[in-house]
Amino acid sequence: MLSSGLAVAAASLWLACGLSVAGCDAGQAAPPAAEESQAAAAEEDAEKKADAQSKDEASAKDQSKAEEATSADDGATAKEDAEHPKDADAQDSESVAGDAQEAEKAVDPARVKALEAALQGAVDNAPMTVYTTVTDLTDGTSASVGGDQQIASASMIKVLIAHTFLEQVKAGTVSLDDTYTLQASDLVGGTGTLSGLGAGASVSYRDIFMRMIDVSDNTGTNILIDTVGMDAVNATAKKLGLKCTELNRRMMDYDAIAQGIENYTCADDLAKLFEMAYQGTFVDKESSELMLQALRQQTDRCGIVNGLPEGSTFAHKTGTLATVRHDGGIVEGDHPFVIVVLCGGEGFWEAGAEASMAEVSQAAYGALVQ
Repeated sequence: MLSSGLAVAAASLWLACGLSVAGCDAGQAAPPAAEESQAAAAEEDAEKKADAQSKDEASAKDQSKAEEATSADDGATAKEDAEHPKDADAQDSESVAGDAQEAEKAVDPARVKALEAALQGAVDNAPMTVYTTVTDLTDGTSASVGGDQQIASASMIKVLIAHTFLEQVKAGTVSLDDTYTLQASDLVGGTGTLSGLGAGASVSYRDIFMRMIDVSDNTGTNILIDTVGMDAVNATAKKLGLKCTELNRRMMDYDAIAQGIENYTCADDLAKLFEMAYQGTFVDKESSELMLQALRQQTDRCGIVNGLPEGSTFAHKTGTLATVRHDGGIVEGDHPFVIVVLCGGEGFWEAGAEASMAEVSQAAYGALVQ
């Protein structure tokens, strides 16, 4: 604080400069009372300035301490990140989760209604029961007709088996490069090519996995079911939050079929699995890439693809029994989307199912892309 002497000197300087005070305009000396008032005012003003300066200095010190604390926290965080780096798969999952949340926020209700109307119109035209789920992978727009209705899965169950197998590959329980020797008891009919190799043939688990998806190999599927365990497959379904998908029998198990034992799924569950493959969360990024590679090599090209523009890339899986015909996967390209169409029920016939699939996919493409 300024001394009283300095305050008086300041007041005297103020008076000497001829500042306006009562009686000073005519060159008269200021009355003693006015002089005291002026000195007091000057002192008060000086005190305020000193107090403000003191507060500014304290504020600067506080700010400096805060900056030092922030710097220390940043340094500690950087050190922790360096010592404990996040797993790449965890970072990918966080990124995908963030993308999914952003997509959900961006969903336009009008687009959802338009997609729902388009799908419903196509389903209403079908001569049999049709369930479908479609999800736009660019903005999260999604709609379904009977998407949560359980139906016999046919070979669509192999998508869940693939996920469970790749989980065990990641865990180190089995390696894609390990080989398996075919046994006579492994060989079953239906779709596939492994049975043609005959007992004693040696194949890698990678080859078995790929054939299970791209040519829907039943022999290979049963080998992988035995490798991972049926219980593990169903545990994976629960862990992933699938509502309808169950593995209850091996492929071509006629005794189980005679007893009415069947495998099941629904369009919503399959759409979720295909979206995971696209997003890189089908176990992890490497597993997702392998799954996509197998889906792109699908040899059964009748169904959904017939309703898409010529030249469309469709990574998918199909399934067929005497009473059902299914197709589902990822339409890739500039505007990717997941589409699943499951057909069966009264009035089912395979060619009619494939025509209905094409009509649904054409409607979906028109609502989402065109």
